[in-house]
Amino acid sequence: MTITPIRGYDVPEHQVTSVARAFTKQQALDMYRQMVRLRYFDERCLPLKLKDLIMDGFHPYSGEEAVAVGV
Repeated sequence: MTITPIRGYDVPEHQVTSVARAFTKQQALDMYRQMVRLRYFDERCLPLKLKDLIMDGFHPYSGEEAVAVGV
């Protein structure tokens, strides 16, 4: 799996929130990678769950990756 950097990462300073300033560029990129990894895993597991090849314990998390990464 190849993870590419976020396009448009260089946001003008006046548009950056105080929360975004709390992270270094490397930390933000690491969090982005984790979110992409979670989405990839979720997309691979969902078809298996629908075929009952994965038992209980799998909850689709697509769209909620930032919550998992930020906690």
